[in-house]
Amino acid sequence: MKIALIGYGKMGQMVDQLATAKGHQVIARFSQQLGIPDQRPQDLAQADIAIDFSQSSAVLNHLNLCLSLGKPLVIGTTGWEEKMSVAKDLVNQTQGTCLYAPNFSIGFYLFQQIIGFAASLFQPFSEYDVGGIECHHRQKLDKPSGTAKALSHHLLKHMPRLPSLDFSSVRCGSMPGTHTLHFDSPVDTLTFTHQARNRQGFAQGAVLAAEWLVTKQGFFTIDEMMQDYLSRSLQ
Repeated sequence: MKIALIGYGKMGQMVDQLATAKGHQVIARFSQQLGIPDQRPQDLAQADIAIDFSQSSAVLNHLNLCLSLGKPLVIGTTGWEEKMSVAKDLVNQTQGTCLYAPNFSIGFYLFQQIIGFAASLFQPFSEYDVGGIECHHRQKLDKPSGTAKALSHHLLKHMPRLPSLDFSSVRCGSMPGTHTLHFDSPVDTLTFTHQARNRQGFAQGAVLAAEWLVTKQGFFTIDEMMQDYLSRSLQ
């Protein structure tokens, strides 16, 4: 599989290493927003698929470019979720292909499923409230993280008696991505935490997503991908 990387920071470089180790060929690396000087968006035309870990302000531009070239796009960039409906419309109108996930960690996906199940158990017990804390390194810009937003949305689907879920954000030093939920009552607290040790898990998931997406059409999330993998593993 020939891959174009849009955004070549720490995540892009990790994806490069893992994709190459799996036998894929990274044929283009864009370190800045496409379409500005020193970038060669025409190189994208030679790729089978693109993976975007760039800037939130540029995601829709990158999606438009990939759609115009008929290239599937995996998006791991966060902070642009309010434009998700626009992205879905663009993909549907062009019969293109895109997969977005705020967090590509397989472990986090499984953690999120556990949280959903736990929330459904707590739903009937009104004495339990829920709060969250997410911690990331100083360079992460969006607050709360896209992962925290997705986790909140998932929990509230299974615990609809809560009007919202408060998530506190910490940005400090080199902290790894950590998401903690507290189910608290006057008599006890149950705590669930997912902590990423490094970026490797996110990069592995992004490469897995590209392998899964390259033959698909439509707008997908990591839910469809993981449900497909899990269903096949149970056969």
